[in-house]
Amino acid sequence: MVKTFRFIPCPICGTQTNTKVLPETILIRYPLFCEKCRQEILVDVVKMKMVLSDAEDEPAGDEEAQKE
Repeated sequence: MVKTFRFIPCPICGTQTNTKVLPETILIRYPLFCEKCRQEILVDVVKMKMVLSDAEDEPAGDEEAQKE
């Protein structure tokens, strides 16, 4: 049984990172680190497709504090 996998590319510089994903892998707000550009960015991965997370570095309860 052969599983297909991919290494996630860095969204900033495009270099392959050391993070490997399978088709059934789901990552939500995963801190992806690139060794080449030394950057860390939050990403979501579903069905081997990566998108940048919407809320970067925002604590979960921060929206309610801003409304008051």
